[in-house]
Amino acid sequence: MMDIQLKKLEIIQWLTTLSENSIIDEIWSIKSKYINTEDNEVIQDILDQSEYEIKSGNVKPHEQVMREMKEKYGIK
Repeated sequence: MMDIQLKKLEIIQWLTTLSENSIIDEIWSIKSKYINTEDNEVIQDILDQSEYEIKSGNVKPHEQVMREMKEKYGIK
C-alpha cells in the first residue's frame, strides 16, 4: 500500500501538470467542501508563496523530489 505522504506528493506533481481548467475547477470545488473559510485563507497564502517560489525558479525536478521522499521514508 502506498504511503499517504507519497500519495500527496504524486497528487501535487500531477496537479502541476494540469492545464485543463475544468479539472482544476472540479478539484477546487471538492477542496472547498472540506475546508472552512479560515483554512482557505491560510491555503491561499501558501499557494501564493508557492507560486512566488515557482516564478523565482526555486523548484526541484520531480525525479529529485521523489528520490528524496523515497530515501526519507524508506520507500522502495
